[in-house]
Amino acid sequence: MNIHDRMLQKMTVAVWGDGYLAYTAMLSMQSFGFQFLVRPMIPNVSGVPTQDYPNSSQKMAWSRTGNLPDLKADTLRFQKDDRLLLSQESPAVHLVCCPGQFQGRPYNENYRRLAEMLKKLNRDEQGERLIVFCSASGPGSLERDFVDQLGESKKNWHVGVLFRSDWCVEDYFSQKLPVLASATSQDACVSLSQVAKFLGWSLEWMDCIRDAELVENARGAIEFTISGSLGQLATAYPEADIRKLSESIMQKVRQFTPVIGMATGGYRMPRSFDSLLEEAVVPESLSVFQEVRSVNYSSVLAFSEMLNRKGYKKVGILGIAPQNDFYQPPVLLLAERLHRLGCEVSLHDPCITELRERFDLDVYRTVHWDSGEMLDYDVLILGAPHPCYYNVASEDLVKRVRNCRLILDDHGVWLHMKPLLAEIYHRTGDGSLKVLE
Repeated sequence: MNIHDRMLQKMTVAVWGDGYLAYTAMLSMQSFGFQFLVRPMIPNVSGVPTQDYPNSSQKMAWSRTGNLPDLKADTLRFQKDDRLLLSQESPAVHLVCCPGQFQGRPYNENYRRLAEMLKKLNRDEQGERLIVFCSASGPGSLERDFVDQLGESKKNWHVGVLFRSDWCVEDYFSQKLPVLASATSQDACVSLSQVAKFLGWSLEWMDCIRDAELVENARGAIEFTISGSLGQLATAYPEADIRKLSESIMQKVRQFTPVIGMATGGYRMPRSFDSLLEEAVVPESLSVFQEVRSVNYSSVLAFSEMLNRKGYKKVGILGIAPQNDFYQPPVLLLAERLHRLGCEVSLHDPCITELRERFDLDVYRTVHWDSGEMLDYDVLILGAPHPCYYNVASEDLVKRVRNCRLILDDHGVWLHMKPLLAEIYHRTGDGSLKVLE
């Protein structure tokens, strides 16, 4: 009997934790007739919740109005210890609704603690079980601090994640955004999908749990950064109604397609930072913008360090700045740092004449792109997406770069030729940093 059938046979789910994630998950599943074995996970807290669950403080924390739908009391069985959850009567599905660690506790303590407890539950004639984590810790930590800690017992468990980002019931019921999902095996994916149907959640699948952890944490960090940035704008520009303007600001941000990689496409962003800082009533309050501006450049410089560690000595750069945009090209920071590290750096740009008038480029050699000569470089970098780099025959390009050891394309200009360029071609931001480790 598979996990889904065994879950429906007993109609009981184990829930580790009794916080907001546990409450909302049980609220969704109770309409299907499920019962819940609930094990509170907060350490050093004796006893279990009384019938007053959620209590008044939880109601205020989990709802903007303090009004929460009731859970059916007869569906909840709070457990003082782990015996029933780890017995032969243990449910086929376990929901872990607590964070990796509680405030002030060791990192991922709950993962390791749970792994130690689940080792006691040996595989029996009832078969394997599914354990689902609903709260994300650091990328890669679930595998390291839970799955690997199970040891031989890991064969008894299918592991999946359903990461949610809502923190109040109003958002939970109104937004209905897809939940990030991933699992350790195809069988686990099937079981996870079946559980999600009873929760009423649509799923956004990630290739692996580590990716799901990364996406969930990155979304939260970016949302917090945006919120903090808007707050700083309100301080720096006190005469502006930032609450009113925030909707327009956010709509444009959502339409923005970022350039991921060396940040060579971020030319206009430094200009925006400078403009905001120049006119701000309280410019020092815009610390987020000042920090991100420096990060934009440090991303470029980080690549120079990685290339240097790999021992690359000849670097050719195609494209310094987008057409008609010569404002502090980050590519020149990359070229300057590589030159200081002892690399022989060559440049090409269709607007090289105008660039020479603005910047000192005398220390750099010239990439003879238009001549059709061989491009004999250890590393060839595409730093700006000019049409002349797109309009090149595949056969000619393959011949010209055959002596290159590495091609880093920051804009996907030659992405369509990746099969022809084989292992030397890498689009930055797609995991290609591994070649520079």
